[in-house]
Amino acid sequence: MADVERHYRPMIAALEHKSTAPPRSMDALEFGLRYLDPAYYLTRYRDVASAGADPMTHWLNHGLQEGRSPHPLLESEWHESNYGIPGADALSDYLESGWLAGRSPSPLVNPGSVGLRESSMSPLVWLAHELQQGRDVDCGFFDTRVWAESMGGDAPALSPQSRITEYVVHGWRAPWPSSWQGVREPSYEVDDNWNSGPLLDNDRPGLSVIIPVHRLGPPMDRCVRSLAGQLREVDEVIVVLDTADELRWPALDEVSDHRWRVVLTGGGAGFAGAVNAGAATARPGHNLVLLNSDAVVLAGALDQLARHGALNPDVASVSAFSNNGSVASYPFASKGSRLSPGVPPGEVARLAALANPGFAIPIATALGHCFWVRRGVWEGSGGLDAVRFPEGYGEENDWSLRVAQDGWKHLVALDAYVWHHGHASFGAERASRLTERGLRTLESAHPGAELEMREAGHSYFSGSWRAYARLDAARLAASMRNVGGVRRVIVTHDLSGGIFEFIDREGRFDPATDVWVRLSTAAPEFRVEGGSVPIPQLDGSVGSPPIDELASVVALLSPREVEVHSVVSAQPLESVSQLVALDVPLRLFQHDYFLACPRVTMLGGSSSGATPTFCGSEADAAQCDTCIGRWGSDYYTGPTSSWRVATLGLREAAAESWVPSAEAAEILRPHRLASPEWPHGQPKPPTQRSGRDARHPNVLLVGSIGLAKGAPLVRDVAALNRLEGGPLVIGLLGAFDESFGKYLDVFDLVYGPYDNATLTPLRHQPDVVWLSSVWPETHLYAAEDARLVAPGAACVVMDVGGAQVRRARELFDEVVALPVTDAYEVYRSLVSLVESRSGHHGR
Repeated sequence: MADVERHYRPMIAALEHKSTAPPRSMDALEFGLRYLDPAYYLTRYRDVASAGADPMTHWLNHGLQEGRSPHPLLESEWHESNYGIPGADALSDYLESGWLAGRSPSPLVNPGSVGLRESSMSPLVWLAHELQQGRDVDCGFFDTRVWAESMGGDAPALSPQSRITEYVVHGWRAPWPSSWQGVREPSYEVDDNWNSGPLLDNDRPGLSVIIPVHRLGPPMDRCVRSLAGQLREVDEVIVVLDTADELRWPALDEVSDHRWRVVLTGGGAGFAGAVNAGAATARPGHNLVLLNSDAVVLAGALDQLARHGALNPDVASVSAFSNNGSVASYPFASKGSRLSPGVPPGEVARLAALANPGFAIPIATALGHCFWVRRGVWEGSGGLDAVRFPEGYGEENDWSLRVAQDGWKHLVALDAYVWHHGHASFGAERASRLTERGLRTLESAHPGAELEMREAGHSYFSGSWRAYARLDAARLAASMRNVGGVRRVIVTHDLSGGIFEFIDREGRFDPATDVWVRLSTAAPEFRVEGGSVPIPQLDGSVGSPPIDELASVVALLSPREVEVHSVVSAQPLESVSQLVALDVPLRLFQHDYFLACPRVTMLGGSSSGATPTFCGSEADAAQCDTCIGRWGSDYYTGPTSSWRVATLGLREAAAESWVPSAEAAEILRPHRLASPEWPHGQPKPPTQRSGRDARHPNVLLVGSIGLAKGAPLVRDVAALNRLEGGPLVIGLLGAFDESFGKYLDVFDLVYGPYDNATLTPLRHQPDVVWLSSVWPETHLYAAEDARLVAPGAACVVMDVGGAQVRRARELFDEVVALPVTDAYEVYRSLVSLVESRSGHHGR
């Protein structure tokens, strides 16, 4: 007991005095209490050390809520940059859902987590176990034993956890190789997957690839090995060794042949000077490719860069995009990462060429990790400015701005992808200082350059967005190959309700094998859900793709089938109709009358001031035009005949088409939507719910409420009840859209949205359940849900000629079908029914 009390005393004391909200994850709190590393915390957060605060006390009172990391294997800033989840600290996200989605809490942890997924351990237990052991157990932590051995006698006495702290706080900044040698880096080894794929232009002119090298190491080995597989006979590689030491480079010896040359500067030339020295020895007539020594050239990249240069004679440079390429980083623009986004880097390169062939966009300056240069422009400019930028960091920007003054342009090729380690030559700390100095020098040489490049970054984001979205789609499909590829793409609106209920009950969506496309009702765009890789351009993390990209995204997903459940929010509708051109079986689920009726409901009029009529299958296009002209439509304003022509291709292309009831099929048959019925599942058995309801409605409205789902009628009935001081105590159980939310105060009790799996009978039963929806799908589910919460009530339905009355009579002993007339008649009918039911029960 004493141990338990001692363990939790700091937590209790901290929580008693803190004013912030409790942590999102008690697992995160428990983890920090057990594994907070004081040395790391004080080194990582200088403000804590300067204040003389105790690390544990500070983390409990402030750090946890601020997302500060208690341990070097939990990096929230890296996590947010890599996955684009603002406000989510790495530990909470990993413990709550990240471990299942393949998100890592640190660049030192492999997000694959094979051992965890196959075990029955919780992520907290697994992570704690690995930190205690401090070893690599197929989980991707770097091998602390190997690192400790590389430190000689300085590190072996440290515990595994302390070794991790030492590496993160000090080791990675130390010069090569004193504390870096032997560390298993959080990156991919070069293998056949990196450079698989055919070369493109067999007859392209030769290239001179220039690689300035200032130190050796694994990133440099990867660079030369990757390049060897991408060279043609006419190419050459010029390796410029800018070091005073005579180095033996086994990796270079392994790959070099007559096309490789080494230039020795004797040291001290600096980055820009080394590049200039290499360019001066390049073969006459060759265009250049400037390549950082820690970049990996992937399949086809050199050919793609050269092709864009040949097709654009006014272009001075063409840069490749990269995982770590400044503004041209992928999958998050301007946010580099050493981790590959869900699939091997070589696969990303192949998919980029597939998704965006020949696609390039303008950019203000070349990107230093890898860019093609037109030889004549280079020679006319005098090359890089080695005086102002001796060690690089700003030299390519300066060169780009100088040649731009002569009218030359710069491009980024979004079909040419390279992998970039970043800061391998100088280390992150020194690189940061050099970057700051380079920006100051650049601004001095080109006043306004910083603002220009910032604006260019915004422009790049806008220009690359569609291309990144297409690549996201191709990468998502590739990540699902281990389950046979994408099984199904589901297309719906984004309003939830009965359609989502149907998909859930019938098991239509499995995120491991399926992709869900949700069409926005607020803008002509869509979002995508599914898989376990980051798709920020598709899932809404950094925006949503426009609707006119829908067909191209679905094509890149390569599903085995497509299911369209609703296009009510698709504007223009032609964007969805383009799906029929794909060579993929199409299933059409008619949850409402939208493809036949622009008003969705086949109901003319409104709920007050007129008498609505249900036209059903009797209305022709002229009648529909009259109806829409009088009552309007939230979804379409043109002639109904044009509407039906636009939907005809979708209707006729469907290999299968389903409706929720036989009545709905009969109504839709004249509109070429005759379909078999997809029976609805039976209601789930209720379970006993504890507790009491604070207020007891005698009329319970059940189901989603919106403008097309009875909202005006419901609003007016509830308002009449308040106005007349009537006997109705009206409760609302269901979702509601924004257009209806402002009217919620007319209800006596609002339960809000619900999950049908948690529905149980109300302790105090209402006299009447009211189903106001006229959409068949929503109504059928609402009837089943109403039976769960109020099995003994009478049921009021809107009789609009569909399956509503039939289904209600199957579920309730007493059913009253009311025509959709004005609100006062519905109100009086409800009052009469409640009074009769109250008398019947002796109340």
